[in-house]
Amino acid sequence: MAAAARKAGLASSSTKPMSAGSSSGPVSLEKDLYENGLVAYSLKAPSWRAPWLATHDNSGTPQFYPTVEGQDEDQLTEQAVKSGFVTESFSAHQLIYEKLKGDSILPALSKLASAVAERVQARVPSYGPPAFRYPQRLTLNEAKRESWVNDLANPAVPLSKLARAVPHGFRGEKLIDMLTVRQVPIQRAVWYIRAIGSSDIQTQIKSRRDAGVSVAQYTREWSGVVQEYVRKQLAEIALPDAPPSLAASLSASTSSSKPLAKNVLSDAELRSNWSTRFGYTLRLLEALYEESLIEQESFLRFIVLQVEASNIGQLPFALFLAEEYLGEFLLSEPLSARLANACFTRLKDMLSEPTTSPHLEETSHALSSIIRSTFIALPDAFVAGPLWTKYSKQLESTMLATPGLEPSLSETIRADLADLKARAEASSEATQDEESLEPDELEMIQILDDIAFPVDLASVHKNLFHKRRRRQPVSNDLNILFSWATTPDRSGSHRAYAVASLIGMELEFSAGSDTVLNVEAGFIRWIDDGMVGDRWAVTSLLAELIRGGVMSYSLYLQKMIARGETEQRKGACPSLHLHLLRTVALFGEAGQSLAKRRIAMLAGSKATDESKRLIERAELELESVIPGVVNHTSATSPLPPNRDCTALLTALDQLAKDGSHLSLTRQTIPHAVARFLRHSGTDRQLSVEDHAILAQVYLAVEDMWGLLQYLILLLRSQPSRDLLFHILDIVESNLVGWTSMVALPSLSQALVVAHEGLKLHNIHDRRLFALLRQLGGAGHLDAAVFGQIEQDFQSHVLSLSSRGTQTQGVPATLPDLAALATDVSPQAMTQLATTLWYRYHGFDNWGQLVFEGVIRLLPQVPIPTISAFLREINERLPAGLEPCVTRWMSGMSPTSLSATLGGPLAPIIAQLLGELVLEGTVSPSGAVTSIILPAWHVLLTNITTPPPPFNPGMVMEDKTPHLRGLETISSIFGSLIGCDPTRDPSQSPAEILLRQRAESRRASLYTPTVLPDLGRCIAMLAIQQELYTSRADYEKSHVSSTLSLHVCGDPSFKMAIARDPQSLASAMLDSPSISNLPTARSFRPKLLAALLLILKDGSTTTPASLVSTEDWDLFLSGLTIWRLAVSKVEVQAALERLALDTSLQDSEKVEALNTLSRHFLDRVCSGEGHTYLGEQVIRCYHGRASDELVSVAFSRLAEAVDGLAETASPELRASSLTTLRCTGRLLNTLLQSSSAASRPGPLIQLLVAVRTCLEALLELDAPPQREVVLHLALLIGIALRCAPAYSPPVLQGLPLASAPTTAPPEWCERFQECLVPSARLAAVLSKNTATECDLSSILLDTCAHLLFSVTTMAPSIRLPTLQTLQSLGNDFDTVPDAILSRLTRLFGSQSYPSVPTANPWDLLDQADAVPLKANDVRPNVGPIDLALFDAKLIEPLSAITALDVPMSPATSSGHSEKGVQTNFDFETPCQGLSLAARDFRRTLAGGKAFVSRYDPQAKANKEREKMEKEKEAREKQREMREKERERVEREKELIVVESPTPKGSASKKRKEAPQTEILVLSDDEEPLGAKAQAPPAKKVKSSSGTGGKTTSGKSGSKKKPK
Repeated sequence: MAAAARKAGLASSSTKPMSAGSSSGPVSLEKDLYENGLVAYSLKAPSWRAPWLATHDNSGTPQFYPTVEGQDEDQLTEQAVKSGFVTESFSAHQLIYEKLKGDSILPALSKLASAVAERVQARVPSYGPPAFRYPQRLTLNEAKRESWVNDLANPAVPLSKLARAVPHGFRGEKLIDMLTVRQVPIQRAVWYIRAIGSSDIQTQIKSRRDAGVSVAQYTREWSGVVQEYVRKQLAEIALPDAPPSLAASLSASTSSSKPLAKNVLSDAELRSNWSTRFGYTLRLLEALYEESLIEQESFLRFIVLQVEASNIGQLPFALFLAEEYLGEFLLSEPLSARLANACFTRLKDMLSEPTTSPHLEETSHALSSIIRSTFIALPDAFVAGPLWTKYSKQLESTMLATPGLEPSLSETIRADLADLKARAEASSEATQDEESLEPDELEMIQILDDIAFPVDLASVHKNLFHKRRRRQPVSNDLNILFSWATTPDRSGSHRAYAVASLIGMELEFSAGSDTVLNVEAGFIRWIDDGMVGDRWAVTSLLAELIRGGVMSYSLYLQKMIARGETEQRKGACPSLHLHLLRTVALFGEAGQSLAKRRIAMLAGSKATDESKRLIERAELELESVIPGVVNHTSATSPLPPNRDCTALLTALDQLAKDGSHLSLTRQTIPHAVARFLRHSGTDRQLSVEDHAILAQVYLAVEDMWGLLQYLILLLRSQPSRDLLFHILDIVESNLVGWTSMVALPSLSQALVVAHEGLKLHNIHDRRLFALLRQLGGAGHLDAAVFGQIEQDFQSHVLSLSSRGTQTQGVPATLPDLAALATDVSPQAMTQLATTLWYRYHGFDNWGQLVFEGVIRLLPQVPIPTISAFLREINERLPAGLEPCVTRWMSGMSPTSLSATLGGPLAPIIAQLLGELVLEGTVSPSGAVTSIILPAWHVLLTNITTPPPPFNPGMVMEDKTPHLRGLETISSIFGSLIGCDPTRDPSQSPAEILLRQRAESRRASLYTPTVLPDLGRCIAMLAIQQELYTSRADYEKSHVSSTLSLHVCGDPSFKMAIARDPQSLASAMLDSPSISNLPTARSFRPKLLAALLLILKDGSTTTPASLVSTEDWDLFLSGLTIWRLAVSKVEVQAALERLALDTSLQDSEKVEALNTLSRHFLDRVCSGEGHTYLGEQVIRCYHGRASDELVSVAFSRLAEAVDGLAETASPELRASSLTTLRCTGRLLNTLLQSSSAASRPGPLIQLLVAVRTCLEALLELDAPPQREVVLHLALLIGIALRCAPAYSPPVLQGLPLASAPTTAPPEWCERFQECLVPSARLAAVLSKNTATECDLSSILLDTCAHLLFSVTTMAPSIRLPTLQTLQSLGNDFDTVPDAILSRLTRLFGSQSYPSVPTANPWDLLDQADAVPLKANDVRPNVGPIDLALFDAKLIEPLSAITALDVPMSPATSSGHSEKGVQTNFDFETPCQGLSLAARDFRRTLAGGKAFVSRYDPQAKANKEREKMEKEKEAREKQREMREKERERVEREKELIVVESPTPKGSASKKRKEAPQTEILVLSDDEEPLGAKAQAPPAKKVKSSSGTGGKTTSGKSGSKKKPK
């Protein structure tokens, strides 16, 4: 709208070049401007304001007083200098008022009126008596009819001769075909068509039918004939490569009785004939359209249908029609929108074509040109909802990609695009919730969930505190940080360390600024708000905050003392603050006194003694397991047999809950380990199992900083290879924790030291290399050190690679492997591995041969021996043993795979593969991706493949090996995830070591890269369980179920799901390995149930009965911000599971969806802050679930709209507004991601409520509430997008006028009923403030949406017009011009008929136009009495209308003077024109044009004027200027009734303006002095000797905008 205002503002001022011959002062300036191509500004009256008096300087324009030379204000007289300029005040008001009060005024006015009537009567020309007769219709024989038709085609034969009798025989398409073949002149053809039409209409009228109905029906039928004729002509153009069926259909649809043999454009003669006929059709169409002999709107919509339905060959001709009538399209927003939509649709189809051609490029250019022209001339046409929603981006690219675009036009286009975007989003303003913090909190949670190795915590800090869009202060972020660290919806001890590190980074970053975090106050507020989770997690968080210096225990204690939280009341549970003060772990040289204060908080000496007792017990248990750790005197004591750590772990658990564990982990153990390392020669050395026990102590009490110090100490002491192997297990299993602690740089340095120590002994460990390369790639190593590591690794790989070409082939079996059966010592295995490498390392597959060889040795050699030997082989292969195992597995055929995994060696093979993964020879991710998944897929494919049809003698395949193979794969997967029933459950040191090693392997499974493969494994388990269940093998089915539950219960797996649940769902449901199974579709319900089982946790449940209300309530209760991502997947899976459930009937499914929708809306639309969560979840809705949700929402919205009534209580209104805001926002989000269709009942209920509310707003005295209007506009838009699918009974490509008429659906009528109140309310609101004018624009945009969609659903529906709105009581006198213009474009200008006659089929005068003398009597042969028409309308209007009263130069004063007047102001009627005055002008112009077509003299005058204009064009320039001056002088003549001015009454100081008496015919009409002159009637060329029709026509018809 801003761009439109700028366009309109250009008319307010104009510029013109300066002449170089003015006075001396400005001459130089004007000359300089002229030489530089500039022009000086010149003030002129606005073009839209009509002048009251015709003057050379526009001084006769009302409300316009330009500065002119020589005016009195510029004269510096003595009086003006001393006293200022003083104007004389004179008003004729009192004189006129006194005269009007006199008794003689009535006779004087009567005499004046009589004088006017006499003058009017004298000016009426003389006419003869009416002599019009309709032509006679006769039935002629073939020869006479042929002769008559020949005369019709001959311009020399006058129509007056042909009008005596019009023959029968030509109707419909036959009539148009005859005119086309004969090439009858257009005006004569129109006359003939009108003659036949008027005769038929008169026949219908005589049969007692209403005249208006007859005219409308005949026009509609004739429009259908014309459109069908044009369509058939276009259908003759077939594509060159059109299929036979298409060619046949095109041939059958043409007007010719014979089918076309080929495309008319492929033959020169056919093309010439077709072009001639089509060109004549276009000229005839133009004439019929101008004469209103076809329904104009129907014809324009027919053009749109042709653009939509035509093939690529016909499309250029349809676009030509659209371009020709583009000016007519631009008079109507709905039609322009439909044309633009059709062009966008075709342009999209053409851009999707794989090949391009010059023809396609030209057609695309034509489509883009129409779009550009429409947008530049009428941007409002693109605001229609469906058009803007689908093609807004394409519109922007089309408009801004125009080559050679001027900067000013480009700026205007950008402004219009921005305006359209703002208007499209304006109705959603009422649903915005700026106070919601959920988006900000969800973004924080997503950033925190992404903390994992190798993410840099510094980048997380930047994203969390400085890069994201913040809606709340930094201090409020503490609540989310603390809740994330302690919520049970997340797992992992690393969270407390990550939060402490992030807050510490922010404190360091904001040091010295004004916004420093007060962590103590935030922590206390967070606890007081009751947002905490597990108490142990809160205690661990507080301990880490204090350890990192983020919080001060002293300040925390002081605040709690001030609040009285340190005293426990009798009988009351201690507060959480008191619990934290008593149990938080404090230790350190600077924290010894704080530790004493914490101990002092305990309740008396008894509690203090309990802490000491727990410490002593833990030390005692540790000493019993590892002698010499606590009591150094027993360092030489032998290890006790059958050591068990169960009591130690129990004591550690109690010690950690008491908060006293740091004395053990920070003092006792480090001192003991250092003592053992110092006295390596005298004391007993700690074994790997001992170190595993010590590491488990740190893990049990979650003292990761103590564990870090312990590991660094071991790494710097040159550990053995077995101990290094164990250290790497601990490090790899806690990579996320080290990342959160920002401890990886120091840990990396210690690992480099260990690597350097091994390198001195020429030992290279593959796992250490891999870990160091990962750390270096993550940026935790210096560039030089990392480069050295890479160099060492490449050197090691190169040393293991082949250095020459082997001349001998590798044997099929390696006899050297037989030595494993005789000598299993470590030295023997190392020597054997070295020998094999030395002999066969020149062959690429020697590692695979070794692996296949040891597989054959499995019955003879123990698995630990083979595992240790393969570990040695792994160290001697350049790429390790894993690729060899992968090639071994992939090289087996399905039969061989089933035989291997289902044979007698299958359990041993499964155990061996598990050991290889546990020892690190094969990575867990490699085992899943390359071994387990391929084998599982092959086995399930063999089992689920349907058997072939039974034939006699056919042997059925035995499925038993495949089933046993499934058991083997399940066993391998179980050992990988730690679910091995054969594993020893005791707490012996050996088992602790193995569990730590297995935990390290599992940690790499729950990463984002491996999670999809893990999801595929779970899906395989679910399918396997279903197969066992179908075979009634419930024991094995239970084993599969146990494996799935074990995976789901792993905390690391839960954390991985929380990060990306959609990845897991996609892997389980849509991965190729699952969907390619033969009967995968039948297993999908089981997979959905398994997915829901995995996603649920302790606080939620999966709906067991999909039709149970209670189950849905429990299911929706898990919709929180912490489980939002999981809930989205749950809803999607539950809806799909419901759709696939064959045990439920359709009615039960609908009822279940209805229940879910009602409860879902109750939860998220209650105004309790869950709307944003609902928006995120609703994006998962689709299909029937979306339809049912929309239907339920529409019923709720209808009740809410009814609650906005004035009689409703304030509470009900507030609740209704909340429902409208939340539900509207929810549906708006749903429709952005999917489509939905409501049931007819709720839709009609909503539309009736909206219409009632709109009508109630119209009756209000005060302006309506802005929020209410926005809600109603949004609801109409949503209802349009959710209307049920309905295809009108109009065949594609057929003309609208010939379509069958059927009753539209009821909801279409309800949409139509919303049009009138919306438009009326827009008109009312436009008269008020600017804000309400904005509401008016929004409502008009809603009307545009309605008109666009309703005409699509029901083309034959009857739409309201502007006259309808006016008849309902709307006063358009004070409506702004912009709003009135928009209403006219939306609803048409039916209140100002463009056709001045009610019946365009009225037959005109057939007499030849002959020039008459002035005194001749004019013939009166038209269908109306011209004498009576002139006397009653034309002459009186011309005499009394001010716009027809030019002032002569002799009586003009050159400029108007301003005088101070009283309450009587003659200029008041000029300031604003009423709607009646506007209609008055149009009536005058239309009346003149109407009567001119019946007047032969007018026709002759037009021909004479045409000849004169052609003659004037050939004259010289001097004569043209002379003619121009004469024309200007003639236009300045005024028809006025002047009163003589009394002598001596003129003032000597200024000239008196001439007195003009303005005559008013009736009391309710105002003087029209301010009206602009009506445009002259459009002249239609008429052939000589014809009686062609002339009408006023629409201004600018078929003119394309430049």
